[in-house]
Amino acid sequence: MRKFKFVRQTGNWDCAPACLSMVSLYYGREISLNYLSKLCKTDLSGTNVKQLKVACQEIEFFASWKKESNIEKIQNNLPVILMLNGINNQYHFVVLFKVKNGKCIIGNPATKIEKLNIDTIQKEYSGYTLFLKPQTKDGFIDREKKFSLSQQVYEMTTKYKLRITIVFAFSVLITTLGILSAKFYTVLFNQIIPTGNNILLWSSVVGILTITLGKIIFELIRQFMILKLSQIIDIQIVSKAYEKIIHLPLKYFFVRSGGEILSRIDDTSHVRELISQTFVTSIMDIILMIGGGFAIYFNNPILFFSTFLPISLYVLTYKIFNRVFKRYNEEIMEKNAIQNSLTIEVIESIEDMKTLNQESYFLEKLKQKYFELTDCSRRYGQIISLQQTIQSGIREFYQLGIYIVGAILIMKKMWSTGELIAFLSLLPYFVDPVERLVQVQGKLNSAFVAANRVSEFFLTPEENRKGLIVDQEKIVLSLNQLSYEHNMKKVFESVTCEFKVGKIFGITGVSGIGKTTLAKILAGLYDDYGGSVKLNTRELKNIGKDSLREKIVYVGQNAHLFSVSVMENLVLGRSIEESKVRELCEQINLDKVIENLPLKYSTLIQENGKNFSSGQRQRFVLARAVLGNPQILILDETTANLDVVSERSILTYLNYLKEYTIVIFITHRQSALVNCDIIYELSKEGLVHVKKDKSE
Repeated sequence: MRKFKFVRQTGNWDCAPACLSMVSLYYGREISLNYLSKLCKTDLSGTNVKQLKVACQEIEFFASWKKESNIEKIQNNLPVILMLNGINNQYHFVVLFKVKNGKCIIGNPATKIEKLNIDTIQKEYSGYTLFLKPQTKDGFIDREKKFSLSQQVYEMTTKYKLRITIVFAFSVLITTLGILSAKFYTVLFNQIIPTGNNILLWSSVVGILTITLGKIIFELIRQFMILKLSQIIDIQIVSKAYEKIIHLPLKYFFVRSGGEILSRIDDTSHVRELISQTFVTSIMDIILMIGGGFAIYFNNPILFFSTFLPISLYVLTYKIFNRVFKRYNEEIMEKNAIQNSLTIEVIESIEDMKTLNQESYFLEKLKQKYFELTDCSRRYGQIISLQQTIQSGIREFYQLGIYIVGAILIMKKMWSTGELIAFLSLLPYFVDPVERLVQVQGKLNSAFVAANRVSEFFLTPEENRKGLIVDQEKIVLSLNQLSYEHNMKKVFESVTCEFKVGKIFGITGVSGIGKTTLAKILAGLYDDYGGSVKLNTRELKNIGKDSLREKIVYVGQNAHLFSVSVMENLVLGRSIEESKVRELCEQINLDKVIENLPLKYSTLIQENGKNFSSGQRQRFVLARAVLGNPQILILDETTANLDVVSERSILTYLNYLKEYTIVIFITHRQSALVNCDIIYELSKEGLVHVKKDKSE
């Protein structure tokens, strides 16, 4: 089964891209999972079967879905992708590599490549199979960069070469002092003790103590330097991760659970540890190994070559355990992501959980997922303990053999006690580094598995922040034959209209028709639309997001309040005079709420504004949006939770605001629609005028 290459899914829903990656590897085509996920348009509901076929064609495969009742009949044109009936009515995709004698070899992206009885897989088979063959014999050139762990190590090494060189120098010094102390023992036992000279004896003791003390001090300095270097590298990598997550497109967060995104950031810790600690420590171990090896060789060449026996056994244990470690690392990271997602979901839905009296149900789910995670960690720990026990046994038996052989040689006057002690003193400088370098496999496996998962995160294209700039004072937003699809299903099409200053535009329509989607397109949050959306003469998707968001502000249904003061929530680091903030709060009836707070504008807002009602939160969010002086203000059900008085004050303010701002109001509330100058109703076929402006 080794000829079949395995690709593990990085989340709960990307089994289809992982299967496509395995098939591509079978034909010698290495394609990043991140790129395939984009082609498959994988989201939290998985991958649409039609889109999977389209993705196959995009990477130059002939692809067709066929219905076949019996897997055993699928003997030709392998590998193929099977669609299985998964858990909770969710389909799961696997790769069928081989069928023979009632057995089949399956590449299951959730687990591994395994050999199963056909009857086992037949029970889960949905009856649908995707047959695919490459259109050309030439290898596919991946259009996506790959996240290279070795490249990251190289860049960090080059950037901090001075610090690493100093650590390197201290490592050489520590190794030299260790070898010198071993030589002192040889001289002590072979030349000084036999003479009975107390002066030479105590001089040697002082010399050994001085060397040992120097080695301890230099080791402490070296450790401090490694910790400082680790901190610098940690800050750089984590800063990159935070910058990345802030600048990712909005859709990235809609197709992944919060736990999955959080786990990607957690995965960077494995990469950080490899670069900042394991790599630097391994440099020292290599130096120790070379220095100790030379010292042992010149002390006794025969015993030097005898050390190859435990080293060979160490390497053998690495080969045996390596694949198991890799599999467990992947499984633990996935289960941790699932646990994080469930925990976040429970915390966010705690109110519903209590009102439905279902605490015990969710508690049981939390315990079950945590048990699965800890059980997997326990099994992984047991395997690590087994490997370490085997390696410890190898070392103990080898040292016992050296003691026995050394004693025999000393008794036969072929070796001295000093030479034996010197060899045993030098042995850790050669064998210990080799053992640590072998043991680093666990960290390497974690780092490489994490790098594969992190690559999907780091290689996702960021928003176009530095595109075209719109600097005109007068703004017109024009839509021409705008359309949008989700999972190959039409949401709406043929949306054509124009938004200008001086009017409040209302957009209504039945629930689920795509009003919020339309609003997010107009706000530049979704770029994968058809047709045209222009700000003056420039296509919206080509305008840099920094410039665009100075012009357009979208206030969503679930807008967020941050855990800072009231004033900071409203200003958010912008240069806005306090008098202007207070004036606006008075106009939208928010000042009375703030004045009743203990510290007024300095009151700290709890997480997401839990210390305010939903209507009060809506007024805070609206005030924050207006304070940015947008030229287009898009409000999505912004007055849905307001009382009559508060809504009237906001609608009055919007009538004033429309004189220099395009106001687009998405709402079902009749009281808000009455205030609109022009009303459109959204349907799958487009926008229909419900109310035309009297001036037209």
